[in-house]
Amino acid sequence: MVAIATREVPPRTHNLIQLSKHGSANLNTEQIQFIAEINTASITTRYPEELAKSLTTFNRDIAIEYLRKSEDVIKCIALDNRLQK
Repeated sequence: MVAIATREVPPRTHNLIQLSKHGSANLNTEQIQFIAEINTASITTRYPEELAKSLTTFNRDIAIEYLRKSEDVIKCIALDNRLQK
């Protein structure tokens, strides 16, 4: 989506907020808040020393909720007219 919106190679980043802005994603308020939340959460999961803490913080129920919300964001992005051909 970023490549289509900017006609440039997307930046090399894990920052979902930055990517959604570069791609001009048409997300609702709840989706924007969620990507901000998961963006912060993903930082701790990339570092082994933080893994134990992450496993207790992100239990099964939270993981299921994140999966559902992630699916909503993906569906929203997939429906963007710029991606339709």
